[in-house]
Amino acid sequence: MTGFLELEGLKKYYPVRSQPFGGGRQLKAVDGVSLGVDRGECMGLVGESGCGKTTLGRLILRLEEPTDGRVVFDGRNILEYGRREMRVLRRRIQIIFQDPYSSLNPRKSIGAIIGESLAIHRLGDRRERRDKVLSLMADVGLRPEQYNRYPHEFSGGQRQRVGIARALALNPDLIVADEPVSALDVSIQAQVVNLLKELQDKFNLTYLFIAHDLSLVRHVSDRLAVMYLGRLAEIVPRALFGQAGHHPYTLALLESIPLPRPGVRKGFRPLTGDVPSPVDPPSGCRFHPRCPERIDRCSAETPELREIEPGHRVACHRR
Repeated sequence: MTGFLELEGLKKYYPVRSQPFGGGRQLKAVDGVSLGVDRGECMGLVGESGCGKTTLGRLILRLEEPTDGRVVFDGRNILEYGRREMRVLRRRIQIIFQDPYSSLNPRKSIGAIIGESLAIHRLGDRRERRDKVLSLMADVGLRPEQYNRYPHEFSGGQRQRVGIARALALNPDLIVADEPVSALDVSIQAQVVNLLKELQDKFNLTYLFIAHDLSLVRHVSDRLAVMYLGRLAEIVPRALFGQAGHHPYTLALLESIPLPRPGVRKGFRPLTGDVPSPVDPPSGCRFHPRCPERIDRCSAETPELREIEPGHRVACHRR
C-alpha cells in the first residue's frame, strides 16, 4: 500500500469480563484491517451497526490503542509517537462526531468551542483567534452574530456545522467523519454532505467517511470499503460500484436500499440469521453463516482481500 494513510493488520480486542462470557475471552471489534487512503481522497467506510467502523476511526485517532497492527500517516507509524509528538499530530488529524447534541460543551459559546483548539495550541492572540473563528463560521454557513450563542440555541444541523468548524480550526490534513449526518433530519443531511464536499475542495482535505447508509456513502466517496464483523469484505472505486463481482454482503446492502417507487422490488433476497457475536466469530469467512452463496470452503478457510480487477478488491472465495 502507498496511501497517505495506511492501516496494516490493525486489530482491537476487548477483554470480556462479565459472566457468563468471561474466562479470558475477547471481543474482536477490529480484526486485521489493512486499508490505504490517498491524499485528497474521500474513503467511505460502510457496514451494519456493530461491525467495527467507529472503533477503526478511533484507532486512527489514537483515542483507542490497538491490540496489534500499524497506523502509518504520511510515512510514519503514529503508534510509536510519544505524548509530545501526538500533540503535534492532533493538528493534522481531526474528527467530526456523530451526535451534534452530546459532542458540544453546553457551558461554552460556539465561539469558544470552535476556538478552543486554537487556544490549546497557542495559535495567535485573542483577536486573531476570534477572526479565525468568524472566518470558519462563515465557511460552514453560520452568521457572525451567533458567535456568543450557546449550543442549546441551535438546531441539530447548525450544531453539526459547529462541529465541522471545530474540526477545521487547526487546518487538518485528515478528517475522520464518524456518521456525521445520521442524527440529522433527512432534509438537512444533503445540506451537510454537500457542505463537506465543498470544504474538501476548498481546504484540500482527506476524509474517512464512516456511515451505514450505502446510498449516502456512494454519493460522497471516491472509494468505498465495506466492513463486516471486524474485517473488510470489499474495497471498490465509485465508478465500479453497482457492477458485477461484488461481495454477497455488499449485494445485500445494495438491495436493501429503498426504491423511490413503492411496490417495486429488485430481486431482494433477505439475509437469514442474526449477526454473529464478535466474541465468538465464525471460522473461515465471517459472513458465511448468512451468505446465500456459501460453499464448504467458506466455513473452513478465511478468504484474502484480493484484487479481481484494477482497484476492486473482494474477500470472497466465489469471486
